[in-house]
Amino acid sequence: MNCEQGLSNLNTPDSTAQASHSFEGTKTMCSQQISRWSGPATFLMACLALGTISALAGGIPEECLQIQGQRGEGPFCTTQPFVDCDNDGTCDADEILCCEGDPACGDCNDNGIPDGCDITDGTSLDCDGNGVPDECLSCPPLDIVFVMDTSGSMNDEAAALCNSIVQVVADLGALGIIVNPSFLGITQTPGGDFSCLTDNVANLLGTAVPGTVDTLNDSEDWGPATAVVADGFPWTPGAVRLIVPISDEGAQDGNACNDPGDDRDSITNAIAIANANGVVVSPITGTGASQCVIDLATDLAAGTGGTTFASTDPNADLPSAINSIVLAACESFSDCNENGIPDACDPDCNENGTPDDCELDSETDSNGDGLLDACDPCFNPGDTTPPVITGCPENISGSLDAECSFPAPDLQVDVTDNCTATEDLVITTDPADLSNFGLGENTVTVTVTDAAGNSASCTVTITLDIGDCDDSPPPQPAPCDPSTGGVNILLTLLFHAPVCGIGCPLMILMTLCGMLSLRSRIRRTRQRRD
Repeated sequence: MNCEQGLSNLNTPDSTAQASHSFEGTKTMCSQQISRWSGPATFLMACLALGTISALAGGIPEECLQIQGQRGEGPFCTTQPFVDCDNDGTCDADEILCCEGDPACGDCNDNGIPDGCDITDGTSLDCDGNGVPDECLSCPPLDIVFVMDTSGSMNDEAAALCNSIVQVVADLGALGIIVNPSFLGITQTPGGDFSCLTDNVANLLGTAVPGTVDTLNDSEDWGPATAVVADGFPWTPGAVRLIVPISDEGAQDGNACNDPGDDRDSITNAIAIANANGVVVSPITGTGASQCVIDLATDLAAGTGGTTFASTDPNADLPSAINSIVLAACESFSDCNENGIPDACDPDCNENGTPDDCELDSETDSNGDGLLDACDPCFNPGDTTPPVITGCPENISGSLDAECSFPAPDLQVDVTDNCTATEDLVITTDPADLSNFGLGENTVTVTVTDAAGNSASCTVTITLDIGDCDDSPPPQPAPCDPSTGGVNILLTLLFHAPVCGIGCPLMILMTLCGMLSLRSRIRRTRQRRD
């Protein structure tokens, strides 16, 4: 008898005894499915748990009818009015309750509507076509390695782990998460409360600690042991890799926690080794752990994308802590950028299985443009696109001032570039000197060059008129005017002195002025005679 049949039997009991028998059978067989859901299904299970069967209600507890209202038309419908989103004759609540592995009849987002209907009517997206709404967790198989401090103070945590892990794995399996657990001591496998430990790290993987010259030599070496497991464990290909160290002492050699010191150094090394091997580390600190130990565990988790948990009552809190740790690890792999879209649907330009957003940092995106350098045309194959000038300076008209000058214009260019930041673009003009223009039209070429040497240009015309400038030449004195002419000629000739020596211009000046003076006297004498 399956879940659906058991619920159907509850509707038509031959007697109260038969109804009670059907109730117990259905309750047992459907418990795992029921425990996954909330909403109407949780309400139904709560009603069944009352343990009172009403023949009048066809096997439905009378208390449920009083709370929920009249039955619907399904085999055991608890909603009113009758809702059947996929029109298959079974009301949605029954379909969700008895779903057995088909994602279409599940209700992962707990909205009381089968997921298949959510996707069909557009309430939910399903970008990867796996039949599960995008907002719901989807996780690849997960390898989880518990690295257990086996000192005497950890007996309670070990017993809680060994007693609960089977149920924890089953509960996660009911959510569609396949968990492959391994249980290792660090240097010992003592049995007793540690009965689920199958081996220890030193025996299985060796004592050499990668990244250091240290060796595993203490049952409380959870920092070094994390590095050994991260580097050497035979991880399942394609699985999420998760290490859960459990301890209440310092990370190396136990006893007092040293930060700074060897404990901090072992954590720093464990982070580097875990990241190099794609491993998430989520430590659990035991009861009585010092704040120093908790801080080291927190930093190890933060450095590897994990979470941390400080246990205070292992029997009560350890099972739920492990469940939360696994779910968080799954989420980090299924939606690493927490944008509500499965990573499989996010842009992945280098096709390495990790969304681009989750790889961006100062090293992978050296120019800070939001693109991985490996996929950025600015780097691969290289920038060949020139800047784009969106606004060239307007043409300018002006007049010279009384000093016959014109102020150098400030030529502003609006420009963008695909790779080079605006403040890093180089702007030049031809001519370079913008303070020496002639009258009329002057053409200036403005050029913008990016970091890769690509350039774009535009031109602006600067037109000047004479304005207040008086550019007429000053009057020149006669060459041998007694007052200034001789001096002017002397200065002119002295300019050539280096050519013929200082005596040369003086002789020429005297000869020239003498000839002009003689000619002037002859001309005046002739005028008197006439």
